[in-house]
Amino acid sequence: MFAQRVYREAQRRGFDAAGRRVVLGDGAPWIWNPAGEQFPGATEIVDVYHARQHLSDVAKALYGPGTDRADAWARQRKDELDDGRLRAIFGRRAGATARCYTRRRPGAGADAAPGPPCRAVGGCPSRPMIVTS
Repeated sequence: MFAQRVYREAQRRGFDAAGRRVVLGDGAPWIWNPAGEQFPGATEIVDVYHARQHLSDVAKALYGPGTDRADAWARQRKDELDDGRLRAIFGRRAGATARCYTRRRPGAGADAAPGPPCRAVGGCPSRPMIVTS
C-alpha cells in the first residue's frame, strides 16, 4: 500500500518526465525493491545518515565491534563520504568484499546463498551481511 501511494505521488509530481530521476532511501529492501520495480532506470541513493551507519557496520564486520582498527577504518571512510570522495570508498578493496546474503533457513551461516551485490554503502541493513575475502 505504501509503495502504491509513493507511485501515485511520483506520477502527480511528474517524476516520469524528469530529466534525472532519483530515489533516496536508507538502503532497506522495502524501499529499494519497490523503487526498482516502479521507477526502473532511476538512480538509487542511500541517504548520508544511513550510509555512515552502513560504513560502521562494515568496519565491525571487517575488524570486530569496538576495536580500535574498526573505529579508525570507519572514521576514515566517513570522512571520505563527508568530503564527497566516493571513489575513495568504492575503489578501496580493504582486503574484503561485502555482499548481502539471503539465508536459506534460520541459523544458516556460511552455507547462506549469495544475494545480489549490495546497493547500499556497506551492506543491506535488513539482511545478514557476510564479508568474504
